[in-house]
Amino acid sequence: GSLEIRELRVEGGVLPVVFPRGRAVSVVAVSTSVTLAKEAAPLSAPAPATLTAIRTALLRFLEWPAVVSLEMKGGEIRSGGETLAFDLRGEKSGDGKLVVRLALRRPGDPPALTIEARGAAAGQDARVAVTADGDPRRLGPFWPSTLPLPSRITAEGDLALSATPELEVRAALSATPADGKNPMAATLAGRYRPNAHRADLSLLALRWSPVLTLDLTGSAEELDTAPRLTVKMGGTVEGSRVTGDATYASVSGLRARLDLRPFAAGPLLERAGYARPPAEVKAESAGLTLEGKAEGAGRVRVQGALGLGGVEMPAWRTGARLGANVRFDGVLSRRDGRIALAALDRGEVSLVSPAGEIGRLSARSRAAGQLAVEVGIPDLSRVPAFAALPVRLSGNARLLGALDWIGPTPRFAGSLAAHVAKGEINVGGPITLSGLQASLPLAWGPGEEAPAGAVTAESLAAFGFVLRRLASPALVRGSVVSLPEIGYIHYGGSGKGNARLDLGGTPVPLSVRLEGEGVDLATLTTEYGLTVGRI
Repeated sequence: GSLEIRELRVEGGVLPVVFPRGRAVSVVAVSTSVTLAKEAAPLSAPAPATLTAIRTALLRFLEWPAVVSLEMKGGEIRSGGETLAFDLRGEKSGDGKLVVRLALRRPGDPPALTIEARGAAAGQDARVAVTADGDPRRLGPFWPSTLPLPSRITAEGDLALSATPELEVRAALSATPADGKNPMAATLAGRYRPNAHRADLSLLALRWSPVLTLDLTGSAEELDTAPRLTVKMGGTVEGSRVTGDATYASVSGLRARLDLRPFAAGPLLERAGYARPPAEVKAESAGLTLEGKAEGAGRVRVQGALGLGGVEMPAWRTGARLGANVRFDGVLSRRDGRIALAALDRGEVSLVSPAGEIGRLSARSRAAGQLAVEVGIPDLSRVPAFAALPVRLSGNARLLGALDWIGPTPRFAGSLAAHVAKGEINVGGPITLSGLQASLPLAWGPGEEAPAGAVTAESLAAFGFVLRRLASPALVRGSVVSLPEIGYIHYGGSGKGNARLDLGGTPVPLSVRLEGEGVDLATLTTEYGLTVGRI
């Protein structure tokens, strides 16, 4: 950016230069204006000569026996049409102590952020201690949109610049979220060695009780030419043990590996500001491998795989040990201050049981903000029985639809087509069916409601009764499947009724009401299997 000072007042004359001891110099900058550049310059590591020059200048200034005071009155920082006011005061004593205080605020408001730096010489080292305190909410648009907005932050740090030259940094930060709950804290220790083109992170400890406890170590090499970064981590996230490592190179991009034990998708997505999935997914373990590379401004090409072991969905408990494998290839971008999926070239999820692969889900970008989704289950006999509703099926099923992830809550619309050659449900007794054909529109999300579909079956036998040529409209609402108008024939007569199936883990998952008329009692007793008499 640029710096402009309308008026500079310097008092003290030439005596502090000729005979500095005991003399005083006062510098007052009036109407200081700092205009930030529209686009920030790329970050680059300071060269050895730069650090040496800074250290030399700072030590000489601290050793100068004169007393110096600096003040900037009515300063302004400008970015576009926004303005941030600041006041800066500095004092250097004759014994080599330096104190600088900077207060930032929106015009007319109390200070939003106060920063104080204290400098001193420690042998051949120049040391600076920095403290900061304030309410970032008062900074308005000057607070980075990519960072969470806490209600309070406090920070302190120590910087030591040696003659080698090397820069050693130790810092601690605490932040209080806007809701006042679960304060966050971070501790940092690292060293920058410009002659070796290397920076070492000996510790970055992140604490957000009870959500996050994470310790990271790492290094960065060849910072000016071809940067290479490595990070190792360990800790807990939402009660899950996490370990992993990551490497980044300017040529090959990012490669990362992460393990979680156990794993729960909903809390992690919600904590990151995304909507929970419609059905919670948990696993005993999760292993993620990820590769990413920049693809234009603000876009990153990402490829990866996620393996889940011991998968379960609490709403639909099966009692079987399931596994899942996820593969994806797409582009991420930043939208509304969050990372979002810009395009998905290939996404695939396969679910595996001890009997083999149950089914496979594939997805790809179809239109802006939409994914085309296809799920195929070629063999329903591999689907494990739900604990709340023991069921065995043979046949196949296919789901087609579109997922719209734009907005705070995803929305889905599609249809399920299933053919069940034979099936058996056990609820106090076996219920068997054959020749089932189902066509069910599906939808979930705000404002989404699927129209009625249709279900037909050649026969259904339960508790000795046999129903034939069943047909009914069908509705799916969440985990509930309802058949409101069942029609059928049996024993020379006809019948009607309704049924409701809830897969959400309710104590009574299935309820059925049937009414028949024109029943031939002789056929009924024969097919029912009565042997004690004839009607």
